[in-house]
Formats: sequence, structure tokens, C-alpha cells
Amino acid sequence: MQEEKIVSIKRRMKTACDKSLSVAKSLGCGLLLLLACRATAETEAVPAGRVYDFGEVVEGRQVKHVFTFTNPTSRTLNIKDVRVSCGCTTATVRKKSLAPGETTDFGVTFDSLGRAGEVEKGVDLLTDVAGVETIKYLVKGKVRALPTAGSFDFGEMVEGEKPRHGFKLKNDGGTPLRILAVNAPFFMAATKLGKKSLSPGEETGFALTFNSRGAPEGAVSATVYVATDSESLPAFKYDVKGNVKPLPPTGSHDFGVVRDGSKELVAEFKFANRSGAPVKIVDNVAPWGCRLEGLPKGAVEPEKEIVFKARLSPSVRRGQTRENVYLLTDVPGGGVFKYTLLAQIEPEAERVFDFGEIVAGAKPKHVFEFTNRSGKPLTVERVRVSCGCTMVDDLKDKRLQPGESARFAVTFDSSGREGAVEKPLYLMTDAEELKVVRYVVKGVVRPLAKPGAATASPPVVSVPLAVGETFDFGMVRQGEALARRFKFKNGTGETLRITRVRATSYQLVAEVDKTELRPGETATVSGRLATAGSRGEVQDYVYVFTDSKACPMGRFVFKGKVVP
Repeated sequence: MQEEKIVSIKRRMKTACDKSLSVAKSLGCGLLLLLACRATAETEAVPAGRVYDFGEVVEGRQVKHVFTFTNPTSRTLNIKDVRVSCGCTTATVRKKSLAPGETTDFGVTFDSLGRAGEVEKGVDLLTDVAGVETIKYLVKGKVRALPTAGSFDFGEMVEGEKPRHGFKLKNDGGTPLRILAVNAPFFMAATKLGKKSLSPGEETGFALTFNSRGAPEGAVSATVYVATDSESLPAFKYDVKGNVKPLPPTGSHDFGVVRDGSKELVAEFKFANRSGAPVKIVDNVAPWGCRLEGLPKGAVEPEKEIVFKARLSPSVRRGQTRENVYLLTDVPGGGVFKYTLLAQIEPEAERVFDFGEIVAGAKPKHVFEFTNRSGKPLTVERVRVSCGCTMVDDLKDKRLQPGESARFAVTFDSSGREGAVEKPLYLMTDAEELKVVRYVVKGVVRPLAKPGAATASPPVVSVPLAVGETFDFGMVRQGEALARRFKFKNGTGETLRITRVRATSYQLVAEVDKTELRPGETATVSGRLATAGSRGEVQDYVYVFTDSKACPMGRFVFKGKVVP
């Protein structure tokens, strides 16, 4: 129950927001960033019957309310989607298809952490009936700010430095409390607390490391929350700030235009010790898909120069790429050195299948070929798809000698799709030179003709789909991990068994806490999305398959934008 109180949220607000940063509650898996600003009112008027005013709550409390919606039309109405105006608000509809006059209820939860002041959060039901395409609801009230438990100014730091500071917290209340999580921005790492359960008067501590490599440049202000199970004090709040000074690169290398199926790109860089004393490289920082080699274990003597290599994998990148690597040394006052890798990465033509224009319901198929160009034997670990609409003949555990090739078939199911589509696939091997190879299936899907119209398209069998919650994580930095828990409820009236849980991206992992559900019983679906290999708009799905004919499949969505 304690873990269910924690919600992972990360969202970048409008440009009118200031630069203060706060962190929403975590699911216990990730430390996620929320760029907080004062609440903005909904621009469109909402009828009083669809407005819930929760009054005043202390920051950190979760507000829950159940709305009802009645189908006002003379035809069956389907709720296509539920949209919220902010990542701090979630909504779940009990029933999606309503007969004329039928009513359903839907629960809304507002997480007030980082939302001090007057707030108004909108929830929209989107339907398939003209005239009532969008039904608006509103949750509003006042959030009383938490008191600040402590503050610290990290001062000025050079990009790449990682200063550290310790904080203390004390239970000044009259009842015991339990600490649920320390939630910090994506550019900060928090150590575990000394104690998680505090009796009245007890105290504990934790430390924050400010990773300036991932932080915004210039002055940065952030809020760190320590979430608790206390109703009177849901979290301890700490204000931190610093000033990140950009670091000019010591060296750079532009690979120019390369194909994303190429072997690792290798650049040589030099590090020269001009300090007049021995210098030791104590650490190095490189992005996902990049590694450094040739760094010395001992000190570099004065006036000596070393050469090291940076290896960049183009297989999981696309378009204009700029990556920085850092050497952290023990040089006082100037121990960080930055090196920049540039490339324009284009897809290999033979690894792109364009099926042209098809009608929804068609299932084009294509056979790709993979050749081992690593120069040594390798094993294909698996082929991961980015969407449940794409099926592959997996090459798992396939062993290939240098120059040897293997083929695998890909089938794209266009049912329910419309417009331009592009679905990447990732072939993963145990070879460092070809760790991940990207393939693409793309084309245009035309919608099915309306009933009564002439059509040559094949009939499509509609599979009942329980469309669950969509987690819109807003805008996040590349490399962060996003965690979310969804609820899958058996509403069929008979016992069902969950037979499989499938994620549509190789970076998305999902699991359920139980597989057999009695009528009305709920399973928790836990999803964790890594963003190291993503850039731009992201929309990935978790599918829950069952043995029930009434509801053979449920779907949950992770979506948002990943920026470098």
C-alpha cells in the first residue's frame, strides 16, 4: 500500500514557468524531474456539475474524486481516450462503451506535490459521437506549500563536475513516520537514507550529488522532496541551487555522414598534462552507446601526452548527433575535460522496408537480412520491436560466423492504424561492434471505407481491447528511466488468466503482480521505460493478453518527448 501512494511524474511546463525545478512522487523505481510552475486556469468554462473543488490541502497530498458521465445521445457512444491537462493528474474510466442513457464513472487523482497555490486541472473525455466529441471536467482547489526543511547553494561549478552535499531530516511530529522515497531532479543522485522509519524526535540523513554534465547551463534552482506516509507532513522539502559554467571542448571529431548500420565509429583524442604535476584520471563519463578505451590507470606525468579512443555506436542513433564525453581528473580547480563527437547518421537503404500505401487491415510482410560484419563470431540475442503491431521471426541465440548472414521475416498489422507510420526494429547481438542494429518498416495506411461504400480491402475482425491509462511523462532528458504502475481490472464477470505481458519497445520492461483474476479483481502492471536510445516524440505500449474471449487484451501507454 505504501508503494501505491508514490507516483512517478515528469513534465516540462509552459515557457511562462520560472526555472524552479521540483520532483513528483516516484514509484520507488526512478528519480524523475518535474519543472514546476504556478497553476494556470483552464481557458474554457466547465459546467458546475463537472467541477470538483477539493478546498485546501497540504502540498504532497493526493486528491481523489469520482465523476460520472451519461451518454446523452441516441446511439452507442465509445470513449476513445481520456486526456489530462497535466502529468500530475491521472484519470481512469470504468466503462468505455455506453448505450444511450447509460452512465459510467471515472476516477481522477491529482498529485499536489510541487503544485503550491491555486490549481485548476482539466480532464477531457474524447468520444466518437459528433456534437459531444469532447466532454470537459475540472478539478480545482488550493495547495498549501510545504515548509522548507533545508537549503543549499552548490555555487559555481564547471560542466562535468559532481559536487556533493549532505542533508538531515527530523521527525518533529508526535507520531512515527515512514520515508517512502528521496526524489531528486534527473541531474542529481540521492544516496539511501540511514533510516526509513523514524520515531518522534528521531533524525536521519541523505546526500545529493549534483551531476552538472546533465544539468541546464547557467543558474539552476531545484526542489528535492523526501516523501513520507504522514498525512500531516506528506514530504520534506529542500531547496538547492547552483550555477553551471559551460565547458569548452578540449577536442572534437566530426564523422560526417555515416550509415546507422556501420560498425562503431572510432575517434582518437589526446589528453596533455600541462599542470606541472602528475595528474590522475579518476573517472570518465560517456553517454549510452559510447565507450572510452586506452585511459591509463596510473598518473600522467607533467608535459606528457596520452592518446585514448572514443567508440560511438551509430546503430541506435539517427539524424544530427552530438555527444560529449568527459574526463574527470584530480587537477585542483580545473579537473574536467570535455571531448565532442559529431555525426550525421542516415539509415541503410537495405534495412528500410517501405510498403507504400495500403488499406487498414492489410498485413504486409518483408524479409530482412543481417550480415555479421564484426570480423569475429557473434550471437544474435534477440530482435525487439517498437510496437505490438509488428511481429518478427526472432533470431534469438542464432550464432553467426564473420561474413555469415541470417534472415528474419517481419509482418506489420495495419489494423487500427491510419496515416504515415514508421516502426523501428532493433536486432541485438553480443558483439561490441554491432551491439544494436536498427531496421525500419514504414508506409501510409488508408482508413477503411465507410459502410456501404465500395471497397477492395479485406474485412477486419475487431478484437475487444481494454484501453487503460495513458502516462504522459511530458519532456525528459535522454537517459532517464521512467516508471509507472497501471491497474488492469477483470470486468468480464468470469475468472480470467493473464497469459502474457508484452512491451512494444526494447527499452520498455513490464510485468504483472498476479496472473489469475476473479471477477472485479485487479492486477498491478508495472512498467519501466529507459530513454537512452530514444530521441524526439515517444509512444510505447504495454499489452496484457488474457485467455478471456470477452476481453482478450488490455493496453497501456507511455508517451512524451525525449530531448538530448
